[in-house]
Amino acid sequence: MENQEQKILDILILEDVPIDAELIDRELKNAHFQYRMRRVASRNKFIKEIETRLPDVVLADYSLPQFNGLEALKIIKEKGKKVPFILVTGLKNEEIAVECLKQGADDYILKSSLRRLPGAIVNALEKKRAEWENERLEEELQRYQKQILNIFDSITDAFFAVNESWEITYLNPRSDIFLRKFDKRREELWGKNWWNEFPANPDSVSYKSLHRAMSERISIEFEEYYPSIETWVEIRAYPSEDGLAIYMQDITDRKISEEKNKEQAHLLDIAQDAIFVRDMNDNILYWNNGAERIYGWTREEAIAKNSTELLKTDPIISNSALSEVKEKGSWFGELKQVTKDNKFVIVESRWSLVRNAHGEPKSILTINTDITDKKNMEQQFLRAQRLESVGTLASGLLHDLNNILTPIILAVPFLKDKLIDDTSKDVLRTLETSARRGEGVIRQLMSFVRGIQGERMLINLKHLIWELLNFISETFPPMIKVKKYCPKGIWPIIGDATQLYQMLLNLAINARDAMPNGGTLTIEIQNVVLTEKDVAIHIDSSPGSYVLVNVKDTGIGIPPEIIHRIFDPFFTTKEPGKGTGLGLSSVMTIVKSHGGFIDVQSEVGKGSEFKVYLPAAKDQNESQSIKEYKFPQGRGETILIVDDEKNLLELLQTTLESRNFKVLTAIDGNEAISIYEKNKNKIEVVLLDMLMPNLDGVSTVTQLKKINPDVKIIGMSGSLLENMTDEMNKLLEKIPFLQKPFESDDVVLLINDVISGKTKLLQ
Repeated sequence: MENQEQKILDILILEDVPIDAELIDRELKNAHFQYRMRRVASRNKFIKEIETRLPDVVLADYSLPQFNGLEALKIIKEKGKKVPFILVTGLKNEEIAVECLKQGADDYILKSSLRRLPGAIVNALEKKRAEWENERLEEELQRYQKQILNIFDSITDAFFAVNESWEITYLNPRSDIFLRKFDKRREELWGKNWWNEFPANPDSVSYKSLHRAMSERISIEFEEYYPSIETWVEIRAYPSEDGLAIYMQDITDRKISEEKNKEQAHLLDIAQDAIFVRDMNDNILYWNNGAERIYGWTREEAIAKNSTELLKTDPIISNSALSEVKEKGSWFGELKQVTKDNKFVIVESRWSLVRNAHGEPKSILTINTDITDKKNMEQQFLRAQRLESVGTLASGLLHDLNNILTPIILAVPFLKDKLIDDTSKDVLRTLETSARRGEGVIRQLMSFVRGIQGERMLINLKHLIWELLNFISETFPPMIKVKKYCPKGIWPIIGDATQLYQMLLNLAINARDAMPNGGTLTIEIQNVVLTEKDVAIHIDSSPGSYVLVNVKDTGIGIPPEIIHRIFDPFFTTKEPGKGTGLGLSSVMTIVKSHGGFIDVQSEVGKGSEFKVYLPAAKDQNESQSIKEYKFPQGRGETILIVDDEKNLLELLQTTLESRNFKVLTAIDGNEAISIYEKNKNKIEVVLLDMLMPNLDGVSTVTQLKKINPDVKIIGMSGSLLENMTDEMNKLLEKIPFLQKPFESDDVVLLINDVISGKTKLLQ
C-alpha cells in the first residue's frame, strides 16, 4: 500500500464474530498494511470510539445482534464525520449492497472475497482524499470569488503582460489567486523578470513554448504541471506590441476528473464481463475488452453497429427487454447470442437505463456475463438425472423381459436337433434372429441401468477402428466416402473390446444415417493431454492423457434446439420403427463406464462431429489375457431347478437333460425344500431363482443350508442386482449368479464349474 511509511492506518472494525475479525486482520497483514485495529461489537462502543478518536477507515459487518452496518453509517453521517466506510459481510444480497452504496458506503465486500479488501481500502482512502481536496478547492474558490466580486475586470483568468525583456508589466487582480500558490504577491512582481519568478528548465514545455511565441510572434496554448504546488495550469500566450499577453488557468480539478475517467475506463476494460453502451436506437457507443474477449469483435468493428443484429439476439426478446428498460429503468435475463466465429454463447445480461441532465433516456448500459460453460454443466446434470429416471423405469421391466426371452433363447439350440425339414428350420432361424435382436435391446437397456462391466483388458483402439473400417467397407453404401487418420504410437486404454467396438459402430451408423444422399465419414484417432481447463465443464473428468476418437460426417447436422437431448434414451428423430433411440445413449453409457467423456459440435446442413475422449492406460506394460472356456457335457449329475416361471422351468429341464444331467424341478421355495430334503444325497447343485412369491431366494437358501450346510447353489434372476435387497446382494456375493437371459452353454459351464469346485461357494 502507498504511504505505508508515512502513516500507520487507524482501522475501526465493527464485528461481533472474533474469527471474522481475525480473517480480516490476516488479509491486511498479507497485503503488508501498516495499521492499528480497534474492534467493537455494539452501538454504544461504536459511538464512543468514533467520538474518542476518528479512525482512518471503518470496516463494518452488515448484520450484528442488535445493530447493523447501515445504522453505523448513518451515525457517522449524522455526526458529520467524513471517514471511508466499507461494509464487510457474509450476506450475498444485491439489494442490500445497492442500498448500502446509495447510503454512502464506499464499498461492499463479501467475507468470501476478502482478497478484495486491501484494494478496496486503498481505493476508499484515495476517494476520500480526492473528495477532501475537492471540498478544499471548492471552499478556496468560493473565497476567491468573494474577494473579486467588486473588481471591475473582464479577465477571469490570471493575466500577465511581459515585454520583450521578459519583465512583468501588468498583473490583473485575478492573478493574486494563482500567485498565492507560489507564495508570491501581485504587488511584489511588478517589473520583475518572468523567468526569475517562475524558473523553468530550458527543456520544459513552458520554456520552449513561451520563447517560441515571443520569437515567432505566434499564439500558443499548452498545459504545464507545477510539482511544487501540485497544480496543473493551462497557459495561453498571445503576442502583443510590447511582448506577450499570458493567461493562466488552474485546471487541476479537470485533470483529476480526466484521470478518474481514464481509471474508470481502464477498470471497465479489465473486467471479465462484456460491458457495452448503446444509444436508444441500439447502436453501440462503447465496447470494452471483455466484450472483445467474449464475442470476438474488436472495438473498431463493433462501434456504431446495431447490437441486436451484430450478436444475433432474438429480436422479440430484445424488443421486450428494451420496453421494460424504458418503463422500469432496468432489465435482467438470459440471452442466447452468436460470436464472430458463429458459435453460440449464453449470457446473463443486465441492462440499465442512463438519462441525460434533463432526465431523458440517453443510452443503455449493458453488462453480459458468459454462462455458457455453466449452462453446459447444468445440461449434463439434467441429462444424468433423466438417465437415472429412465434407469429406474427400465430396471422394473428387465425382470419380466428377461424371463420372457430366456426360454426362447434356450429353446433354439434344443429345437435345432429336433426339426429337420427346411420350413421348420427357416422358422427357427427367424425365431433365433428375433430373439437375438431382443437380447441386444435388453443388453443396451441393462447398460443404462447399471453400466455393464465386461472383461477389461489392455486395448489399442486402432485395431478396433480397422475392424470397423472393414465392416463399413462391406455394408455402407458406396456414395459414403470414408477418410481415416490412424497414426502410429497410439496409447493403449483399459476397456472392454466388445463395448468399445459397439460404441464406434453406433457412431458410424449414426453418421451414415445422417447422410442419406451420401457424403464423407471421417474417423480420426490421436493422443492428447488435457489440462484442468480442458475438462472443467465435464463432470467427474480429470486432466491427464487421453486417446481422442473423432467421428465426423458431412450430413444434415443436428438442430441446436435438440442437440442437448441426443444422448437421452429412446430419443430419436427417425420415423417410427426405424430406430430404438438407444444408439447414442449406448455410446454415452459406454464412454462414461470407461471414465471418458464426449464433446459434440454440429451445424445444420454441414454435418456433425463427435469427439470421444478415453483415458489412456496408466501402465502401458500391463497385459491381460482373454480366457478361453470349454463347455463340457454333464456326467449324469442330479440338478434341482427352482423357478416360478413354469415355461422357463420346463425348458431348463429339457436343456439340462439333453446335456446329460438328471433334473428335479420345483415351482417355489417350499417345494424345493421338500424335494431337497428327500434327495439331498444325490442333488449336486440347486439352480435357484432369487425372486419368487411365497418364499424368496434368501429364505430358501437359509432353509436348504439347515438341511445341508455344504449345499451348492447357483442363483439366477431377470432383475438387476441393484434392484435387489441388501440381504440378497450379500448372499449373491457368496454364490455364483446367472443374469437372465442366458444361453444353454452358459448354464452348463457354470454348473460344471460349481461341481468341480472352480467357483466360490456359500460359506
